[in-house]
Amino acid sequence: MQKALEDFHQHKEVIINLGARDNLDIPKFHSLQHYLENIKNFGTTDNYNTEMFERFHIDFCKEAWYASNGRNEKPQMIAWLTRREKVSSFQSYLKMSMEDEEEEFAHSRFGDQRLLLTKRPHQARRHILDVIQDHNCQGFKKDLISYLNSQLSDPHSRGRLRHMDLPFSHIDIYHGFKFCLDSLGNDNDFDQEETDTVKAKPSLGGKPARFDTVVVMDTSDCETTGLKGKFQDPLAYVEWYAPLKPAAEDYHEMYLVKKCLSNADGFTPGQVISLSSIRQTCQLIPNFGRTALPIEWTSDSVLDRCDTFFLNCFTSKYAYQTLW
Repeated sequence: MQKALEDFHQHKEVIINLGARDNLDIPKFHSLQHYLENIKNFGTTDNYNTEMFERFHIDFCKEAWYASNGRNEKPQMIAWLTRREKVSSFQSYLKMSMEDEEEEFAHSRFGDQRLLLTKRPHQARRHILDVIQDHNCQGFKKDLISYLNSQLSDPHSRGRLRHMDLPFSHIDIYHGFKFCLDSLGNDNDFDQEETDTVKAKPSLGGKPARFDTVVVMDTSDCETTGLKGKFQDPLAYVEWYAPLKPAAEDYHEMYLVKKCLSNADGFTPGQVISLSSIRQTCQLIPNFGRTALPIEWTSDSVLDRCDTFFLNCFTSKYAYQTLW
């Protein structure tokens, strides 16, 4: 084999001299230099072939050419390959993010294993005034007092609550949690429970804030698609939108969602609720109307700047079955 390789290198220039090729920069020719060494180091070349290069030729040349219109094809092929690589890179990023999220919620501090929180709070012993400023929830302290009062066997009157303060000043803050969606008894894979993730993160380190919109059971014993639930710890704070109309809008069959009017204190109406009363995340589509889109609307600010939305019930099969 070594003699054959030496003979090939001695006479290979004839291929270029006859004009068959301009160069010999071919992967298969490069591999010839390593066959003998690999046999000596690893033994016989079982199941060894050059199919890899043929596979690359199909992926990077044939399919790229089929995606072009056949005229001036090289720039089109390069653009097609570049887009495929970007999609592949983004898929890898999403997979990595999901793995990080699985690790983040790998531990639960609570007995209800359907609710998964991080092992430690994202902000431990955060002062309530700092929480109000970071999350822009001006009514949080008052609503927390109201919630704690509602848990007493002999609640105080509203008049007395105005002059009462909290018995503590610091709380632990979690920026998200993961939970299992209730089974609807359909044709889903029963071996794998469908999960959902809620995020509520203030702006940190130059990154924009993220506050997800969710569907909440607003009573301690309510029914949705045959499912019942009741309040338990841990707690969450939500700011309400106006109640939905009895029926969805015509044409697109999505409910119209409006912001609530400010309360007497000038704050957005909010409430401290049990984490288990959050049933799922939801997507709100801004009601763009017929006017020009305001330039200040962005994905980070539209929930604050827009007043009316549509509740998208087509984001998933679960949303379609529960929100439509």
